[in-house]
Amino acid sequence: MLNGCAYILTVDVGNTFIRFGLFAEDSAAAQECPLATCEITTPSSITADEARMRLVQVMAALAADAGMPGALVSTAAVLSCVVPALERPWKAALSRTCTGRVLTVGPGLKTGMPVHYDDPAEIGPDRIADAVAARAVYG
Repeated sequence: MLNGCAYILTVDVGNTFIRFGLFAEDSAAAQECPLATCEITTPSSITADEARMRLVQVMAALAADAGMPGALVSTAAVLSCVVPALERPWKAALSRTCTGRVLTVGPGLKTGMPVHYDDPAEIGPDRIADAVAARAVYG
């Protein structure tokens, strides 16, 4: 929390890049426009401690880009990861860095959108996140 506002951090771990977005939890426009974004290269492997160190650097960059000097602590996070070997370290890093809940996009996460697929576990978290975002934006 910084400046009396709670923040949500989104982390999209892709095969090539990891994209981060910082959103104000209390803002009506938060669903449409991040306060700041950042992108780093996806490593082939990483430990939870390495992910946490990168996360601290990313949070500092996001705070600076959003015009918020000082340490930024996210109150919640949403993780989408298409690289199975990287999901556990990033989830651990987020859990140790954020003060609140860390949601992982994947099977079992309640999105409010029905998934009509024989095996929902085969649908990538990136596709679920895209579908939920499109529904939020386009109604």
